[in-house]
Amino acid sequence: MTVISGPSGVGKTTLGSLFLRSSAAGGTPSAGFLFEELRDDYLYRADQLGLGVGQLHADGPLRLFEVESLTQSPDEFAADVREAVEGGVEVVMIDGIPGYRLGLRGSDTEQELTRELHALCRYLKRMGVTTILIDEVGSLAGSLDATDERVSYLADNIIFLRYVEMDGEIRKVVGVLKKRFSDFEQSLRELRIDTDGVTLGGALTDRRGILTGVPERIE
Repeated sequence: MTVISGPSGVGKTTLGSLFLRSSAAGGTPSAGFLFEELRDDYLYRADQLGLGVGQLHADGPLRLFEVESLTQSPDEFAADVREAVEGGVEVVMIDGIPGYRLGLRGSDTEQELTRELHALCRYLKRMGVTTILIDEVGSLAGSLDATDERVSYLADNIIFLRYVEMDGEIRKVVGVLKKRFSDFEQSLRELRIDTDGVTLGGALTDRRGILTGVPERIE
């Protein structure tokens, strides 16, 4: 269970899509459930970034489900996920948690939707499914929040992305906050997303205060 968190537009879905692409390209049946955008828009954007998910979707190892807002209850959505898993899907991406909570009808309270999400995640873990949850945090910079949706305790891994200001430019940084079953790299790295795809830079060892959003150069 992996949570990818960060503010709007920082690249969470793009990063999650790389996991989907890798698993599907390796022959593992994978599925993405899209709350945040239309499937055609997702495929177009992925194609513009050279992610290579369009052909995998067309050929079959990668299945994409566009979740219509306000037309499904949490139980109906969970049934769709279970159907995909029982049909052989081994990797699931839910994009994203805010859309899940805003888009599904039939639950009166936020607490009830949170319980529904927790129950679905527990089912996926019992079934041995690799699950990627895309979560959005409100702060663009400043204090680091792992997740706004109180699901961090479910996560075996937490990958966070955030914006920083460096040399007068807005840039993106990625790091790992949690990896339950082994050690992990502690360094922060710059993440670039453009028409050439996704590029992971070297460790930002020449900066301090990166998590404040305005890092200082170390001479």
